[in-house]
Amino acid sequence: MRFIFLALAFILVGLAFAYDEREALESFYNLAGGPDWTQSDGWMTDLPICGDDVTDPWFGIECTSDGHVAYLVLNNNNLSGKITSEIYKLEFLRSLYLNDNFLTDTIPEAICDLSNLMYLQLTHNYFIGSIPECTCGMDQLKYFYVNNNGLTGNIPLCEEYENPFERVIEFHGHCNWFSGEVSTVFVDNEYFEELYTYCNFFDPECDPAYMYLGPEYRCTASDSVCDDPTCRRPPIGCPMHLITMECGLYYPETPFFPELPPYEMGCSFPME
Repeated sequence: MRFIFLALAFILVGLAFAYDEREALESFYNLAGGPDWTQSDGWMTDLPICGDDVTDPWFGIECTSDGHVAYLVLNNNNLSGKITSEIYKLEFLRSLYLNDNFLTDTIPEAICDLSNLMYLQLTHNYFIGSIPECTCGMDQLKYFYVNNNGLTGNIPLCEEYENPFERVIEFHGHCNWFSGEVSTVFVDNEYFEELYTYCNFFDPECDPAYMYLGPEYRCTASDSVCDDPTCRRPPIGCPMHLITMECGLYYPETPFFPELPPYEMGCSFPME
């Protein structure tokens, strides 16, 4: 009888997790412009999220062997809107890839509750606000990419955390609106290898503590001129144009930041 009771309890727990994951994914779809996604096979249907012998998993999802969502990969898929605060229900998620989309709003603190997350990549979107301080406590996180957004404030200082970003190997924060002094939170981390902070408003561009760590710590003044063609920074303290061989000074398309005035697209003068 006890064995039957334990088996039943295990099944019920599994069903609860499955329900939570479906609820989180449906909320994610609704808030991230799901109907306009380039691909959304399986989403918002009764098909099993992880697939079965007949059907494939929902587009962009891979699961663990016991049927939990482990990978959510929706790069370059025309996502818009924001990340749902229900994302914390994806308790087994290891990788979240949302690069090259049109996501806006802030990065929700609910991401910090993804205790198994190792890869967090939110590059080339339109996120604003600061990086949640609670990301300091994500002790499984290894690759943290938020470059090419509209993030402000600073890289978290993590003053209240004993071992912040304990396993982070790479942090990419270039082409944002970060300001102040570059956080030295990664300096003493055993696994840390790569820091990109150029094309921000840091003063100084790089804390001297990083200089001895090698060339992969790209936070020097030589990289601060914002001539990266993918940089979506506004024209504040940084050239708003690119220099191209065909055009000379070229004004790229206005980023989708509603608080910024539009600026003209095109050439200011031709190259001679």
